[in-house]
Amino acid sequence: MIFASVPVSYVDNAGKPAAVKNYKVINLRTKEDITHADNRNITATTFTIADDSDLKRISEAGDDILLTATDSATNKQLRDTVKIAGGVCACHVARISGPEQIKVN
Repeated sequence: MIFASVPVSYVDNAGKPAAVKNYKVINLRTKEDITHADNRNITATTFTIADDSDLKRISEAGDDILLTATDSATNKQLRDTVKIAGGVCACHVARISGPEQIKVN
């Protein structure tokens, strides 16, 4: 049994992990906040955008997912979009497009 997830990491210009806070995930099609509970109210460098528990919350054709966070070092607001596919007929969530790493600088 495979349980798939779609992660994102935050890095500095040198490619080293960069901590962010206030991480949030919004499905732009439904306007639903789909931030995972274990990603709320923490400061970290890597987060789960979606996993197989989100299959029914994401369309088979793919939804644009807005990621927002705050760079812990500078308090700069960060925004990026990733397209994720899911749906009740899909076996696993999958990244269609968008970055695996987001630069904070």
